[in-house]
Amino acid sequence: SGAIVVSTEASAQNTGVLILSTGVADAASGSIFIGSDYASSGRSGSTTITGGTSKTTTGGDITLSSGKSEGGSGGKVEIKSGKSLDASSAAGVMILSTEESSGSGGYILMSTGKAASGASGGISIGTGFATNGRAGDVYVTVGTGNTGIGGEIFMSAGKTTEDLTGADSTGGRVALLSGESTTATSGEILLQTHDSGTAGASGAIVMSTGAGATSTGSVYIGSDYASSGRSGSTTITGG
Repeated sequence: SGAIVVSTEASAQNTGVLILSTGVADAASGSIFIGSDYASSGRSGSTTITGGTSKTTTGGDITLSSGKSEGGSGGKVEIKSGKSLDASSAAGVMILSTEESSGSGGYILMSTGKAASGASGGISIGTGFATNGRAGDVYVTVGTGNTGIGGEIFMSAGKTTEDLTGADSTGGRVALLSGESTTATSGEILLQTHDSGTAGASGAIVMSTGAGATSTGSVYIGSDYASSGRSGSTTITGG
């Protein structure tokens, strides 16, 4: 079928604005649907949203924002790949990436908003439940560079500014747990530096508490209680 083109006219100065919106309503305002329809014997059409290209300055932005509420919770932004009804196929891939650059690459910022009178929201990164197979893995890696020190991975729990008179003025906790097994052995935790190159030493592992104004924290290394067998051993060896 024929194409439909909705566009403002070209201009030697600034071009016009294109607004696609539903009207104001005393009850619920209408929705806007943008997408391609069903294809019975081929691939359905794609939906592409891009910012404009600039010759001299920053390219155009794309802003996705859910609705604001004056009397309840704000709207949800949900982005997900396509579902597959074929048992031998997978759901669509979702890629969140910055574009290549002739200079430095852009950065990705994932954060919840500031809360004026309560707890700020959390961020959950994980794979879904698998009914007839292994659940997916989660990888956090840094890219390879060819100059200087490699990029770092930094994890830090939350800071609190509550004074000593508060109910709990302790900083946030960092918990690293292996996977649980309901019938057999739980997963391992491997903490290890990488092998060195041809002309260097392998990296160090430092396990330490921070400095304390009154007393410092403790470090515990050991195995836990075994209800019907031998508890695990603790082995410390040199190379």
